Amino acid sequence: MRGGARHHANARQFSNQFDTPQEYPTREDRAELLPAVPPAKESVMKAVKWQRWISIAVGVLALAIAVQPVLAQPAALPDGLPDLPAIGEEMQRDIRSGLALRGYDPVAYQAEARAVSGRPDYELVYEGAVWRFSTASNREAFRDSPDIYEPAFAGFDPLAVADGRAVESDPRRFAIIDSRLFLFRSEENKRRFTQEASLRQLAQSNWQLVSRQIAR
Repeated sequence: MRGGARHHANARQFSNQFDTPQEYPTREDRAELLPAVPPAKESVMKAVKWQRWISIAVGVLALAIAVQPVLAQPAALPDGLPDLPAIGEEMQRDIRSGLALRGYDPVAYQAEARAVSGRPDYELVYEGAVWRFSTASNREAFRDSPDIYEPAFAGFDPLAVADGRAVESDPRRFAIIDSRLFLFRSEENKRRFTQEASLRQLAQSNWQLVSRQIAR
């Protein structure tokens, strides 16, 4: 009996140890246990943090300034072509390929009395444009006397020039007048210009003013 009573007493004592609520330190208690940061040291930490953010911002700004000129540069034309046309250039040309007369041979108009496509094998850069020729001899003829073979009014429709305007022409519509090449926008423009001599004089007198308005 005594042994049983002693066993029950020990069991109650052991159980009471777990039944008693345990107290754990709260967040505020833990904060009180941590060492306080001196005000001076806290100010230094804030200053270091701000300097770090300022350094990052300055770095990003410097990178943006360095990259901007590169992005602003226009794409270059393929090798072998002249630079893009500048304001004031007169000769009519394809701004994408740089070809004058859309690649037609300027010498063939007079030598063969027809529009002939030039070949990439026979090219010549003149007056900021790429001129193509159907033969090597035509290229050399143009090289020696370009003023004889290049079209009047920089290849613009002479009827429009007579009207005070610069209108692109179709190289397939042409006429040779007094050994000079003229290109036209349409067959009707060609007909009118070739039949009315007064239009030639008017175009010639207007050309200086019209050429100032051209941006090529």
